[in-house]
Amino acid sequence: MRGKLSIYLFMLMGILVLFLSACNGGEAEESGTNSDSETEAGTINIGFVGPLSGGSATMGIPAQNGMELAVEEINDAGGINGKMIELMARDDEADPAKSTTIAQQLSTEEEIVAVLGGPNSGPALANSEVFAKYEIPNMISIAQNDNLLDPEKSSFATTFAMSENNTYDVRAIVEFMKSQGYENIGVIVDDSAYGQGALESIETVLDEEGIGIIEKVEHPVGAQSLSSQALKLKNAEGIDAVYVVTLGNDAALFVKTADQVGLDLPILGGRGLNMSSFIDLAGDATEGVILPTIMDPDKPEAQAYIQAYDAKYGEDNDPAHVFSVLGYDAVKLLAEGLKITEGKGGVELAEALETITDFETVSGGIDHTASYSPDKHVAPNENFIIFNTVKDGEFVKVE
Repeated sequence: MRGKLSIYLFMLMGILVLFLSACNGGEAEESGTNSDSETEAGTINIGFVGPLSGGSATMGIPAQNGMELAVEEINDAGGINGKMIELMARDDEADPAKSTTIAQQLSTEEEIVAVLGGPNSGPALANSEVFAKYEIPNMISIAQNDNLLDPEKSSFATTFAMSENNTYDVRAIVEFMKSQGYENIGVIVDDSAYGQGALESIETVLDEEGIGIIEKVEHPVGAQSLSSQALKLKNAEGIDAVYVVTLGNDAALFVKTADQVGLDLPILGGRGLNMSSFIDLAGDATEGVILPTIMDPDKPEAQAYIQAYDAKYGEDNDPAHVFSVLGYDAVKLLAEGLKITEGKGGVELAEALETITDFETVSGGIDHTASYSPDKHVAPNENFIIFNTVKDGEFVKVE
């Protein structure tokens, strides 16, 4: 009996050995899968959420192009410690609800280490809360509302901006107004988050600087007519100039209408006028309009960038190169932080970005550098704004 039992035990041990060998073989296959995952981990995924269709695509597509150009340069130079960057672009159609949904999907289904925000303040404000929840650093490339970066909000810790905010632009415009002797102005803004945020900054800064707002009018985005707004500004007494803060298509309609109703006053614009659609749709009515820009054609780095961008995407894609260069510089700033973390994202990357100082940018005036700190998450320093005017259908630097 004992002999038979020994035989049975021996056979059982043999079966167990075969079973364990099979398991080890399975583990070897799993190890091979992990090896593939490590290969995939050699790519650093960065998201981009912005309008790639619809009216705001004239900002979103150039921004994506500038980002792709920066990614290409970084990867050609060896990437981040040998890891290649991949840009994962998603179209939010400038819709805050859709932008939030995309942010959730990128945060939970895609292995992104950081994300680049788009040009529209409403979607940028909405999706920043999602990225903050998942501790994903969010570099806003273009949107300008002052409230996008609020130190009192939890999203501040992970939210950064390459772009200047509305107040920065308004202060620059006001300095120009004062240089021209303008004491009272009229204002027209759209009803978007961009326009309404700009209006708050305009009212605050002009009050501080002693410039009066004689008349202010608003209009819906994509307005079919702006005759009543133009006539209201024309009939207001004592206006020295009109300040237009809206985007290309609507701004084009306004200056055309102003020309038709005989509103013969100097026109100043916000940065959103730096679009081909503004000139293409309004033609001669744009002549002489003054607007802030961030590309100095006398700057060697800007010259090299313009040449590279136009060669790849065409001269008419982003004629003022404002929106594309902000995307480009945003990627370069993120890459600087990723060098510090060796490609890691999360809180570690956010803290690394806060240590970046005196980073040379293509955007801004000659010798402009960008800086962050624990209390400052907006990149531009002094000397960021240059002024353009429209001359013979082209954006030309105001000397």
